[in-house]
Amino acid sequence: MGGETVAAVANLALDIAVIACSRFDATGAPMDFDPEKVAIKRAAMAAARRTVLICHAEKFGRSALVRVAPPQALWTLLCDETPPENLRQALVDAGVVLRVSD
Repeated sequence: MGGETVAAVANLALDIAVIACSRFDATGAPMDFDPEKVAIKRAAMAAARRTVLICHAEKFGRSALVRVAPPQALWTLLCDETPPENLRQALVDAGVVLRVSD
């Protein structure tokens, strides 16, 4: 982690960035606890044509400190359960494709 990792990721040309999060805010934005991890995720998203966010349903009720990106920056959310209705609607309104998989 750190500046060298962020710089290395920023130099990549990615088709898809696959990231995870610790929770979502009320707008559907993914969030995390560690600013250094967030910086790497942002660099990967900026280097990619599309971003897939993966998460376990337990992330729907947790709290975190740092917003990773607005929900509009996501292409797809892949999760094991459908998000609660308010989060589901915020993501759909932002154009995020929802995929639920066991």
